[in-house]
Amino acid sequence: MVTPVILVVLSIASLAQAMPGTDTNKLEELALEHSEQRAGSPPWVHPLHRLQKPSPAIVPNLRGQVTSVSGELLVLDIGVNTGLQVGMVLDVIRLESRDKHIGTVKVTSALNLFPKQAIVTFTPVRREHPLDRLKENELPKIGDQVRSPETLTGGR
Repeated sequence: MVTPVILVVLSIASLAQAMPGTDTNKLEELALEHSEQRAGSPPWVHPLHRLQKPSPAIVPNLRGQVTSVSGELLVLDIGVNTGLQVGMVLDVIRLESRDKHIGTVKVTSALNLFPKQAIVTFTPVRREHPLDRLKENELPKIGDQVRSPETLTGGR
């Protein structure tokens, strides 16, 4: 059985061969640093989840509309071209009810972001109630507007 240390050394050797002019010592230092970092956290935690990223900044005056609704998933008419990023949270507003705030949406996956569209997850104002227990006027519908939080309340 090959130990993980030998695998790291083999991969460093193959990297050094594949990348002429690369300092082998630097590759070994990086491999050692990586193994030390992994030893300091539980093995079931994915390396990407160890990174603490701040929430992305909301684009001022960002506005869009709901174009489709399927349960808690909404399709918006705005996307990465307008500055949407994974982790952004926007307010959902019902304009016909004098700007009634009905909930928020969150961009949860980069796979759901497109240049001019986004698929987002809806959370109602009354978070403790599941969607099937909400009244009709509390559920999102086509034509509802999404806005950056600063637009609605001047920031939260």
